[in-house]
Amino acid sequence: MEIILASKSPRRQELVKHLDIPFRLALYDVDESFDANLTPNLIAERLAIKKASFYPEPIKDNEVLLTADTIVWVNQKVLNKPQDKHEAMEMLTQICGNTHSVYTGVCLKSASKEVSFAEQTEVTCSNISMKEMEHYINKHQPFDKAGSYGIQDWFGLTVVEKIEGCYYNVMGLPVNKIYATLKKEFGLLLTLIFLGLGALAQTETTISGVLPEKAGQAMLQYFSNPYSSNPDNLNFMIATDGSFKEKINISEGQMLVFVTAIDYFKVYVKPGDSLFFRVDPKQPKSILISGNGAKEALYGYNYFQFFKTSTEATDFQKQIGLQISNRTPEGFKFWADSIIKIKLAYLEKNGKDLSPNTKNQLQAEYIFEYQNLKLSYPQYYQSKKKSNPGLPALDSSYFNFINGIDLNQSKYMQSLQYRTFQKLFLIRAITALGRRLEMEEIWNMCAQYFKGDILPQFRLNIWSDIVFNGSNEDASKLYKLAQKDCANTPGFKFIEEGYLDKLPFLPGSKAFPFVMKDDQGKVISLESLKGKVVYLDFWASWCRPCLGEIPAGEELKKRFEGKDVVFINISIDEGEQNWVAAKAKYNINGIHALSNNRNHQEVQKKYKVESIPSYFLIDKEGNFISAPAPRPSNPSIYQLIEEALKK
Repeated sequence: MEIILASKSPRRQELVKHLDIPFRLALYDVDESFDANLTPNLIAERLAIKKASFYPEPIKDNEVLLTADTIVWVNQKVLNKPQDKHEAMEMLTQICGNTHSVYTGVCLKSASKEVSFAEQTEVTCSNISMKEMEHYINKHQPFDKAGSYGIQDWFGLTVVEKIEGCYYNVMGLPVNKIYATLKKEFGLLLTLIFLGLGALAQTETTISGVLPEKAGQAMLQYFSNPYSSNPDNLNFMIATDGSFKEKINISEGQMLVFVTAIDYFKVYVKPGDSLFFRVDPKQPKSILISGNGAKEALYGYNYFQFFKTSTEATDFQKQIGLQISNRTPEGFKFWADSIIKIKLAYLEKNGKDLSPNTKNQLQAEYIFEYQNLKLSYPQYYQSKKKSNPGLPALDSSYFNFINGIDLNQSKYMQSLQYRTFQKLFLIRAITALGRRLEMEEIWNMCAQYFKGDILPQFRLNIWSDIVFNGSNEDASKLYKLAQKDCANTPGFKFIEEGYLDKLPFLPGSKAFPFVMKDDQGKVISLESLKGKVVYLDFWASWCRPCLGEIPAGEELKKRFEGKDVVFINISIDEGEQNWVAAKAKYNINGIHALSNNRNHQEVQKKYKVESIPSYFLIDKEGNFISAPAPRPSNPSIYQLIEEALKK
C-alpha cells in the first residue's frame, strides 16, 4: 500500500513519515470555501472530502489518497490561516485566555472506497501580552497554521495550558485514528505488519520527584515508541510545591519525553522502574535521578543533553528531509552511516554501566533507525524523480547494504527499530511479488526469512497487532495458525485471552440480549426488535466527541426514516438531569435509555463499552453486523445499513 498525501503542510508530511508506510506527495490547489451554517466537525470533514474529490488522477488499486483540513473553532466561528500579521494578532487575541476546539477533517479514498471523519481536540491557552504575541508572529511566522499558532513550537510550549484529545490532531493530523482506519477499512495489515511487543503484558513504572522550578505547570509525557506503552493518563499537573508522582504502563525500555512550558527533556525508562527526579544543587538546570533503573534513566538523560542540538533537536526531522532532498542515494547512505558511527561511539564511551540487555537494545536502536531511513530513501527518490525526470533511475545495487544484515539476532529483538527493519524487509519481499497476499500467505512467507526462536515471535507479533488493533475477521483467520506455531512462545496466552475476549463481537455472532426501559417508561428489548436493523449509540452529555456526532447522527436517521431501522441512544450519564437536558437541547431523535450505576448497568458491561461514543450495528436476526460499528459521520455506515435492509 502507498499513501498519496495531498498536503503542502510540512507538519502533516512529517507525521505521515512516522507511520512507516510508503507515501508520496500530490500537490494541487482546491477552493477551500465552506458553508458557514454547518457544525465545525462537518466543515472540517467536508473540506477534506472536497480536497479528495479534486484529486486529478485515477487512484490505483494499491494506493490510498489522504486529504485533511484543520480548523480552529472559537467563539462560535472558524479561524483558518491568517492572511497577514494583523489577522494573526486578531486570532491570537481570541485564543489566548480562552478554550478553543481544533477539528481536523480527514478523507481516505481508494479506488473502491471512501472513508471520512473529523477529530476534535480541546485546547486551553493562558493569557499573554500583545508584545509576546508580536514576538511570536514576527519570529515564528504562523501564517500557514489554522488559528495562527503551532502547538509544537514556542506557542505550544509557553501558552498552551492543557489539551483534551489527540495532540497530533492539533498539529494537523490525527495519525492514531488514521492508522487504525487504514487497518480496519483498507486492509493495511495485508501489506504492513507492525511488529511491536503487543505480545507482552505491560508493567507498571513509577515516575516521581520534586522540581520546584516547574511547580504548578502542566507536564506532557509521551514516548518515542507509543505502540509499546499505554497512552492513557500521560498528561498531569505538577503540584504547587513542585512534587509529582505518576504511574505508567510499558512493555519495553524506551525514551520517555517530558515537556513543560519551560523546557523539555528525555530519560530512558524500563518496565518496573521506580524513578525519582530532583534538581542538582550544583547545577540547577540539571536533574539528578535516583531509584530502581536510575543508571539507565540517567544515561538517557545525558544522551539527550549531548545530542539535543543535533540528532535530538526538535527540528531534526527537517534536517533528515534536507539530506534526503539534497543528497544522491550513495551520499545519503554515507550520511546515515556517519550518524550510526557517532551514536555507537557515544554508547561505547558512556554506556559501560548499562546492563547487557539495555546496551544491546540501544545499540540496535542507533543502528537500525538509520538503516530504516536508508530502506525508505528510494520512495523519496522516486517522488523527486517525478518532478525531475532527468534524474537517473535508482540502481538496484543501492540495496546491497541489506545483504550483510542478519535478520535473526535474538539480542536485538527488544529494539523497535530492529523489528521495524525486519518488517520493512518483509514488505519489500512482498512488494517484489507484485500481488496482494492473504494473511495466511504472509504467515507462511515468514519462514523464508526468519529462523529459530525469531520466527514464532515474529509471527506472534503479527497476530498480536491484528487481535488488539485490527479486524476480528483477520484475527480469526490466523488463530489456528497461531495455536499451531506460537503456543509455546512467551505472550501467546496473553494474546489468546485478548482474542477470546473479542470473539463474541465477530460479524454473525449473536448480539447480547437486553431488556431496558426507555425514557417514556416503555420496555424495549433486543428480542422485540427482531425483523429490524438496530443501531446502538452509547454516549453521554459530557462527551464532546459524542456531541460532535449528533448532527451526522440526525442526518443518518432522516435518511432511513420510515424503513426497518431502529436507532437506540443509550446514555451512560450518572447525572440524569444532564441527560434529559442534553436530549432536549440537541433534539436527538430515536429511542432513549440509560445504562449507568442505577439503571441497566449490565447492558454497558455486556457490550464492553470502555470508551464513548461506541456504536454497534445488529441485523434483523439479532446478529452483529459490525461491532464496533462506524460512526454516523463515516459514510460507510450508510452502505452497511442499506445492505442489512436487503437481507
